[in-house]
Amino acid sequence: MTQKKIEIVSEKTNIKKDSLPKTDSLQVKKPATPKREYVKKEYNTKTKEAKPDLSIHAFYGPAISGSLNGLSMISPTMDNLPKKHPITSHYGIYVKTMYDRFGFKTGFSKINLKTVTQLDQNLITDFKNINLKSDTNIKATFGSSNEVELLQKLSYYEVPLEFNYALKKDESKFDIDVFTGFTFLFLDKNDLYLKSEKITKQKIGEAKNISGLNVSYDFGIGITYKLTDKIGLDINPLFKYYLNTFKENGEAKPYSLSLQTGVNYKF
Repeated sequence: MTQKKIEIVSEKTNIKKDSLPKTDSLQVKKPATPKREYVKKEYNTKTKEAKPDLSIHAFYGPAISGSLNGLSMISPTMDNLPKKHPITSHYGIYVKTMYDRFGFKTGFSKINLKTVTQLDQNLITDFKNINLKSDTNIKATFGSSNEVELLQKLSYYEVPLEFNYALKKDESKFDIDVFTGFTFLFLDKNDLYLKSEKITKQKIGEAKNISGLNVSYDFGIGITYKLTDKIGLDINPLFKYYLNTFKENGEAKPYSLSLQTGVNYKF
């Protein structure tokens, strides 16, 4: 009996051992990891080109002119005579293109220049540079006058080529830039007039030494007040120094100062 019990016990223990699953056969469930969404990144190999600012400007303003060294543009005999510089006009249109802070502009305009020389009792003593186009006898007509003035009037059509640099360009109401360059000027009028306290202005001729094509060096400041995103007001003080006024070398150094005031439209 004892032997049978031992056999039965051993069989039971064998069954229990055999009934246990092997560790290799266990299916261990691993915790599921959330899948990451694949985001496709697009790399822009082309640099974006900023669009230039394009605007059109129309202006009208006062101008004065003279000679930096005070010498006469007509005759050396008038160098020491008193001179006046009447206010004239400067007007036109131009197109301006800005690439960030740098840009340029060109257009078409007209400038009128006047210089008045106060003559003494001798009136005009040197006619070498004057092409008379009048039958007026100057001595007989103006000899009895006390205040005789010789008016020289020049007017040019202009084509400027100027370069701009923005000193202030932001979201505020004001933009400020400086500009410099050259202007090509085509002579329109070259007239000489005489007048006095007794006699009204009379045309006597023109100066012989004035070149038909002139070039000026320009320097100015541009101030823009933005009324809207598209429309603005301009105030541009402008200095011009004329490089080719005379057909031959002249001693005078002509210049002009003008104030271009107007409106602009930004495309």
